[in-house]
Amino acid sequence: MVIPLSGFFVNCFIALGAFCIYFAAQFAMSFAMTLVSESACMLRFPDATFDQVYDFCEQFIVSHQCFALIFAALFTFTMLWGYFKARGLSPIEELNAKKITLGHTVLFMFIGVILNFAVGIIVSLIPWPEAWMTVYEAESSQLLESEGFVFRFLAIVLAAPIMEEVIFRGMMQTYLSRAMPAWLAALIQCIIFGVIHGTPLWMCYTFILGIIFTFCNKKTGTLWTSIVMHVGFNLFAMIPA
Repeated sequence: MVIPLSGFFVNCFIALGAFCIYFAAQFAMSFAMTLVSESACMLRFPDATFDQVYDFCEQFIVSHQCFALIFAALFTFTMLWGYFKARGLSPIEELNAKKITLGHTVLFMFIGVILNFAVGIIVSLIPWPEAWMTVYEAESSQLLESEGFVFRFLAIVLAAPIMEEVIFRGMMQTYLSRAMPAWLAALIQCIIFGVIHGTPLWMCYTFILGIIFTFCNKKTGTLWTSIVMHVGFNLFAMIPA
């Protein structure tokens, strides 16, 4: 099927726009937290040096990153809801997010847990560069130690998986697939999904997870498959080692 050039650009623009909303929401929260932490530090420690202010801000942002993630997710969902509302579209139909049974929910959540377990084994067996492992362990530790359990659970187990699946396997896969072959759309959104996770190790395995999530969505015909798998994956990550 030949896709009109106008349709190609429109669908690519919508896919890119969804990602930009997702990225902008997190950037805005980081920027706002930086301003708040700088102001708080200067008021509390007016004679603080640049390095002291920097350390204070860094610690503040790290310790409140789960709150920032939750807020960014709510902002992103609100913007997407506004987009669908303005165009008179149903998010459920547009993103193919039809319901799944309780049995399938339990099954795919368990598969997500198994994937996390498998990733842990692979990470421990492969001799990754020491610098990669250092950054990976530091970032993982910071995320799992920020704020209280309730905020971590809401951010890591619910907000992040749902937001990321809606953006990447939902918006980006759906609209890019209307502009190009589905396999190419999957490759593009999975590469971006991997890159945005920052650290080299996270990039590697989140890219592969993206491929698995996309494949499972295709086979089951619903976005909820990858959402549930992603929730299961992150839920297992919350369990102390």
